[in-house]
Amino acid sequence: MRRHSLSEPIRRALRQQAAALHVSLPARIEQYDHAEQRANVLPLIKREYADGLIESIPVVSDVPVVWPRSGGAQMTMPVKRGDTVLLVFADRSIDNWLAQGGEIEPDDRRQHDISDAVAIPGLVSFADWGGDPEPSENNDDVLLRYAGSKVRIKPNGDVEVEGSANIKMTAPGDIDITAGGDVNIQGSTVNLN
Repeated sequence: MRRHSLSEPIRRALRQQAAALHVSLPARIEQYDHAEQRANVLPLIKREYADGLIESIPVVSDVPVVWPRSGGAQMTMPVKRGDTVLLVFADRSIDNWLAQGGEIEPDDRRQHDISDAVAIPGLVSFADWGGDPEPSENNDDVLLRYAGSKVRIKPNGDVEVEGSANIKMTAPGDIDITAGGDVNIQGSTVNLN
């Protein structure tokens, strides 16, 4: 008489539970609302079920897009259809927190649900990178690049601005330029001291 082991059904149940757990996935922007900073995204790795069935995950709607933001400052970038992002799934439902902010109680029992995703722009596959723009010119400078223009901060504190078009500075008051040395304008040197 053969004895049945409980370990196989337990392993199968754990595999099914793990298959339903969402942690993070690469995804593609299908639609982006810059005013609301929300996107509709298509996860790019298909779902595999315990029975071997593999299928695409449908578009996830109204996903908050995460930008560096702190202390009243924020950095955003253009987001276009086809850009890739990293989806990160919250441990608990984030619906109440998104609507109210602050410390809240979860509004339901769901965990790691696909509807509780946030999108972090910048994840690109090695195949799609294509070298444009270059991944990094060096590993020392802070570099912001867009449309051929560059703002570079060097480790010694130097700031370099390279424009592919006009550079415009606008202020409701004075624009102060303080230099410890000379200011060169189209080959002419101006001493501000």
